[in-house]
Amino acid sequence: MADNSHPNAEVHYIGIGGMAEAIGVSRQAIRNMELAGIVPPADRLDPGHRRIWRVADLEAIRAHVASHRANKRARSSRVSAA
Repeated sequence: MADNSHPNAEVHYIGIGGMAEAIGVSRQAIRNMELAGIVPPADRLDPGHRRIWRVADLEAIRAHVASHRANKRARSSRVSAA
């Protein structure tokens, strides 16, 4: 997993590709989860407004996504059992 240093701070950041790899989903899935509020909004790095998240937040984001997946599976199993 690659992380990058934001040029103006000592905080380390991870881009969308690293985030997707760490969580085990596609980049588009990360974008969709951000729009749905499952993943917190990314900071934007100029130029190009690339999405970046703090590496320190990765575990919280991973846990949030795992919880969302578990809830989705639970709802799906209730529907298929009916």
